[in-house]
Amino acid sequence: MTRIRKPKSKRKSMHCGKTSLARAAALVLLLSLLVLNGCAKSPWTSVLEGEQRTGLEAAFADFIDSQNQCTPSWDAEVAIAWTSAVRNYSFDAYCRMLEPSYLRVIVSNPLGQPLKIIGINGTTYQAIDTVQRSTVTGSLRSWAVRHDLPLNLVHGRWLDWLGGRSSAAAEQIGEIRLDSEHRGAWFNIYVADTETLEEYILFDRENGKIVERILIDEHGQVFATLEYLEWQEVDGCLYPVTLVIGELPLGGRAELRFSDIRQSSFEAADFNIYSPRGFSRTWLP
Repeated sequence: MTRIRKPKSKRKSMHCGKTSLARAAALVLLLSLLVLNGCAKSPWTSVLEGEQRTGLEAAFADFIDSQNQCTPSWDAEVAIAWTSAVRNYSFDAYCRMLEPSYLRVIVSNPLGQPLKIIGINGTTYQAIDTVQRSTVTGSLRSWAVRHDLPLNLVHGRWLDWLGGRSSAAAEQIGEIRLDSEHRGAWFNIYVADTETLEEYILFDRENGKIVERILIDEHGQVFATLEYLEWQEVDGCLYPVTLVIGELPLGGRAELRFSDIRQSSFEAADFNIYSPRGFSRTWLP
């Protein structure tokens, strides 16, 4: 693995780093975020300025505006497949989502009986394990610490990542660079002096889609990449059908395939989880 050299620029540079297998395991469980080990070479080339930059900024703003016309919530079935040199497994789940950071996941057995239910509302984490007859409730920050995850993950827009969307404001765009494989242009998105995860988005201007994104943790290391391979149009809005996370430790690769995607009208209360009677309870501070 090589580190991408920091360019001489006033804007933030793009670079890769290492992360842990423990992080990957925790994120597979939550269906959303998985980590990558690093990258072999820089995926971008020269910095764009002038009319080229202005044109791309305008196209990206139009892309964000078009997505804002879609409903802020949706749900779908999802199949998760994980492969690596040491372990392969797969499972199915139902997921319910509401922008900016509401997520509910139900993992079931082949008979449709729920095994684990997870709820996140941007600040609180809740989980029910029906096999162990136990529940865990607490702050999302405590959950991140418990699983050795970046604390700025708590402030991330999870639904942007899962839905192949972006809610970045114009002033949050740093460098814009051409992709080394001619797939579009990379946008550096960051918010100065905040705990928000920095990210790099590969935007395909011609097709009006996000192709890939790289998330950077608070230490400036690559925390995760997400690659959107297939899309589906639902009521005039685009949703990713296949989301692949690769280059994981030990040759790991995760693939999320969404089906039966539906625009919905969920509210915040639809993401609450209540502990069943007789289950043990654990509270995270």
